[in-house]
Amino acid sequence: FRESIELSAELDSKSFKPHEALGLIYAEGKKYEQAVVEIRKAIDLKKDEPALHLTLGKLLLESNKEADAIKAFKSAADLFPENFSAQIRLADWYFVKGMLSESLENYEAAEAIDPKSSEVQVRLGQLYLDKKKIKKARMAFEKAIKLNPKDADSHYQLGKLVAVDEEWDRAQSLLSNAVSLKAGHAPSHYELGKVLLAKGKVDLSLNQFDKSRELDPKNSEYIMGVASVLVEKKELDKALEMLLAVSNKEPENTNLLFEVCNVYTKKGYFTKATGYCEKMLELKPGVYKAMNRLAWLYAKKQKNLAKALDLSSQTLKAFPKRPEYIDTLSEIYYVQGKSEEAITKIKEALNLVPNDPYYKQQLWKFKNVKPKKPAA
Repeated sequence: FRESIELSAELDSKSFKPHEALGLIYAEGKKYEQAVVEIRKAIDLKKDEPALHLTLGKLLLESNKEADAIKAFKSAADLFPENFSAQIRLADWYFVKGMLSESLENYEAAEAIDPKSSEVQVRLGQLYLDKKKIKKARMAFEKAIKLNPKDADSHYQLGKLVAVDEEWDRAQSLLSNAVSLKAGHAPSHYELGKVLLAKGKVDLSLNQFDKSRELDPKNSEYIMGVASVLVEKKELDKALEMLLAVSNKEPENTNLLFEVCNVYTKKGYFTKATGYCEKMLELKPGVYKAMNRLAWLYAKKQKNLAKALDLSSQTLKAFPKRPEYIDTLSEIYYVQGKSEEAITKIKEALNLVPNDPYYKQQLWKFKNVKPKKPAA
């Protein structure tokens, strides 16, 4: 059969098809160098055939000639900007290689050609996320779900995004769809667990965290999820034991260090909590939630108050409307003996969350109780 095609190529020297056919036969036999030669001959005869350029790129990849392959794919995309396959092939290659800006450009070109491709919308969503273009990412995943309601990854990604905005009901719905469509995807169970915990559905949350751990038992993030439920259930010793066991194996895991700090804080072991929070910030400076926690701990211990004030000021500059950050500064003012400043600040927190019992208690304390002097 190959011989007859070779003969055809010789007899009909102006037709690209025999060379294309011969190239594909060589490719099936993994004779990539011969295949490349034939496809190049076909391109010389038919430069305006996008499939030939794409085939050449694939063959060059199989031959481990990536630089030449990308030239072929780019040539196809440049020569045929309206060819969907050419844009996708180049975009995929860029994505795999981590060249995300280039990948985004070609996926956007592909979307313009075929706006109803769910695969393109999913990848666009991922790339927009990488570029911190959250609104565009949400729109892409919304489109992907409309185009393909059974795509688990789109439900998962969009569920995470709406959870960041605390749209808990929508997030629960999307992530429930994700685990239904892809039960073996541990991250979906984990994210659903977080949403359920935020909604106060503690037992349902634990169920999802347990499923994520069953699928990936050594994942420290999933272990932290279970521990967070135990904290909510006031099982602090059990949560601490679980977290410390993992932290001993991963001593530089900053998320774990912060969770241990939080549990020690809830137990009232402020000195221990301070140590873990300080270590966390040494390893990863600039994490506002940890900076706020450490400032609060310094205030409760009535030590390093200048440092506490600096940390609190930084967090409030970044997030001026977060009640918990405002509360920390009010606590610092309180232990410094600046009761009026403390009262003014905690009222700011109460204006944001008028019915919060903790902030009401803080206001009463600042008005009626003098701060204790630090222990000698």
